[in-house]
Amino acid sequence: MKFLFFFPLLMAMGSCTAAHNYLPNFEEQAKGHPSSIFSPLHSPPACISGLINHYAAIVNFCGRGSLTVDSITGFSPGDKIMIFQTQGAVINTANGPAFGEVTSLENAGRFEFNYIQSIKGNQITLKFNLLHSYDLSGNPQIVNVPNFGDASICDLTCKPWDGKKGGILVFEGKHLTLTGNVNASARGFRGGEVIPDPNYPPNSFWDYYGAKSAEGGMKGEGVSTSRNQFLWGKGSAANGGGGGNNINAGGGGGANGGKGGMGGTYHDQDILTQGLGGKALPYEGRLFFGGGGGAGHANNEGGTSGAAGGGIIYVLAERLSASSGASIMANGGAALLGAYDGSGGGGAGGTVVLDVAQVDTSIFIQCNGGIGGSNNSEPYPDDCHGTGGGEEEA
Repeated sequence: MKFLFFFPLLMAMGSCTAAHNYLPNFEEQAKGHPSSIFSPLHSPPACISGLINHYAAIVNFCGRGSLTVDSITGFSPGDKIMIFQTQGAVINTANGPAFGEVTSLENAGRFEFNYIQSIKGNQITLKFNLLHSYDLSGNPQIVNVPNFGDASICDLTCKPWDGKKGGILVFEGKHLTLTGNVNASARGFRGGEVIPDPNYPPNSFWDYYGAKSAEGGMKGEGVSTSRNQFLWGKGSAANGGGGGNNINAGGGGGANGGKGGMGGTYHDQDILTQGLGGKALPYEGRLFFGGGGGAGHANNEGGTSGAAGGGIIYVLAERLSASSGASIMANGGAALLGAYDGSGGGGAGGTVVLDVAQVDTSIFIQCNGGIGGSNNSEPYPDDCHGTGGGEEEA
């Protein structure tokens, strides 16, 4: 689990095709001008609630000052936006104990803020030069950053990550007072889906990835898209939990700042089949969703999927207060109960960033990993099928 308190970070530049330049970059222009971190204000309601963010997947970069998105719905000139690359890390893909270890983060987790200068079709011209490089294969996205000035914040959430966009709850203001829950729990990386296959091998399957669901459950999602080429089996791909292997082993828990827990085995017979927990990630000034849990292996209809990890919450404010009972949560999801098949692993806790100059009151913040699925052996009371792993402490 992980939560951070830090000031804005300096990033490197990004590029693609046609050169384009405006002001040097967002952070340099903001130095010495605190008011410049706030986008144009709109009159907020008495208490802010619901879904406040819009998302668009980036499909092309044009130089340092322009990008093309899949949709401009919800975006307008003058809007402040967050640019974020969700995935793109490189992992070890050898079929052995080192499978899934991150060999390079590349640009996974990079982020920065900017403003929309103008929009033409689906092409957005930025007010400032990009600071980072971004990779289209790593699923970068933009998210609008609404500014509420002085306001009360009730219950907020965000759209879940869908493989291209979502999973981020970001907003700013001058003096913000939390009166409800700001919640991005189970909005991050997706858990592995349970896919029953009665044609399972007669013997235990020990490999870290397999060619079909009969050999092992689906791995949970994480910062590496290579997981998609090695989808089945116990090996954890970066911070995504591994799937339980044949027969009926449980999926591993997702990871973030802490590693994921191990899945259980069928009848405690073969520890070489249990789904492995996701690998902990080094932050290095980046943001990450919580990893998804791996699915349990299923040859009947009683297995369960891995749960989703927590999303990202990013709050920018001059002052932040909270009333009693208010909370900020980016917990991982809990996997469902399995029965006579392997259970899924829990999702890892997400990330919370408070970029706040003054905090007036104590605030309850939680980024816990979700629990793995328990298992009900009925109608086979003499059998013990694999339970799912959770996220271990950071």
